[in-house]
Amino acid sequence: MQQLFKRVGLGSLALAPGLALAQVPAAFTSAISSATTDGAAMAAALIGLAAAVVVVMIGVKFVKRIRGAV
Repeated sequence: MQQLFKRVGLGSLALAPGLALAQVPAAFTSAISSATTDGAAMAAALIGLAAAVVVVMIGVKFVKRIRGAV
């Protein structure tokens, strides 16, 4: 009987966050929209960083060619 009470208690602890979000759907929706906007901003920053790295690598190759030509 004691094990049954422990299992019920553990099960209710596991379900508590889900039940809290089910009661307040606005919190879940706002969390998802915030994660989406953060992801879009992060993607834009990564694309800009990748472009900058490509420009630097092309510049390095260009400088090496100029130095070798002299």
